[in-house]
Amino acid sequence: MLIFPSLKVVTKLAPKTFPPSSTSFQTFLMKRVLFLFSAFLPFLLCGAVLAADPYQEALDFHKVELEAILKRITLQAEKGDADAQTRLGLMYWRGVDVPKDLKLAIKWYTLATDQGHAEAQFRLGKMILHGSGIEQDQKRGLEMYALSADRGYALAQYRLGLLYHNGMGGVKPDLKIAFKWYLLVAKQGIPFGQNRVGEFYAKGLGVRRDNKAAIRWFTLAAEQGRLDAQLNLGVAYEKGDGAPQDYVRSLMWYNIVSSRTGRPWHKKRAALAEKMTSADIAQAQKLAYECRQQYYRGC
Repeated sequence: MLIFPSLKVVTKLAPKTFPPSSTSFQTFLMKRVLFLFSAFLPFLLCGAVLAADPYQEALDFHKVELEAILKRITLQAEKGDADAQTRLGLMYWRGVDVPKDLKLAIKWYTLATDQGHAEAQFRLGKMILHGSGIEQDQKRGLEMYALSADRGYALAQYRLGLLYHNGMGGVKPDLKIAFKWYLLVAKQGIPFGQNRVGEFYAKGLGVRRDNKAAIRWFTLAAEQGRLDAQLNLGVAYEKGDGAPQDYVRSLMWYNIVSSRTGRPWHKKRAALAEKMTSADIAQAQKLAYECRQQYYRGC
């Protein structure tokens, strides 16, 4: 798009008494160009403003929003709000939207812990257990976990289950205690706990082996989209553990897992498909599609 008039146009505007090569003409031409430039300058500046980087504008807006949120949370935390104290501690621990500062994280977690906040107890316990920003003390860290778990905080319960399951954090392996904590998580409807309980029942770890119970817990977790539970169901139906052997249903779950992970599970699927008819394989594919449409419910 032409913004400035061409030199040819400017020349036509010159008085007829000026020869094109004269000094007077050159002076006139310079004045005319400067005049036109000054006349169009505001429009150029306006265009530059309108062409400002929208990405940078979004970043600036986001920064202002974050500063307002941080100010509000800090104000609430300073007034003694345990939820705000815990959230602030988590922000400083992760270094998300604020500079990472483990000392500040410990400060805010401690204030919330003193009020009996279960999540703060768990998160402070984790830092103490691993010596993150504070002197490591496994015994005290476990005590904090236990306080949080006794208040029903699922992550603390699950972490205690893992510690006793694997003999970590200064405790000896104890599968019965591990199962106890996993079961508490599962009963809250949390899929990673449900799948773990299913695995303990399937293998008889810390509890009497019960394949039917394993299937029940795997199903609860699988219906919530828990990937390893869906794979466990595929294995259970293939072997007939806890339910009648059902190759179609087994392949259905293998297909679902494959579609979600991008990994074809060639060995399991290929070996199973060799035992099945083309009609059964097609039925398994159909059921897998329907199950995904139902968000894994009632499969």
